[in-house]
Amino acid sequence: MTKFDQMVSDRRMPRPKRIDGCVVWDRLMIDAAFSDLHDENHNRIDELLSGAADRRANAFDNAKKR
Repeated sequence: MTKFDQMVSDRRMPRPKRIDGCVVWDRLMIDAAFSDLHDENHNRIDELLSGAADRRANAFDNAKKR
C-alpha cells in the first residue's frame, strides 16, 4: 500500500470516483486536502497565500486599539 492509499484510507485525502469503471480523483479536492494537512516546516509564503498573516495582523491591530 502506498502512502497516498493510506491517506485515502484514513480520510486525509479524498476518495476516488468511479466513472465508467475507471477510478479517478478530483485534482482540486486533492489540492484542497493537501493544503489542509499540518505542515511541520512552517512556510511563510504558504501562510501569506492562505491569508493567515492578514488574520494575525488584524487580530494584532484590534488588540492595540483596546
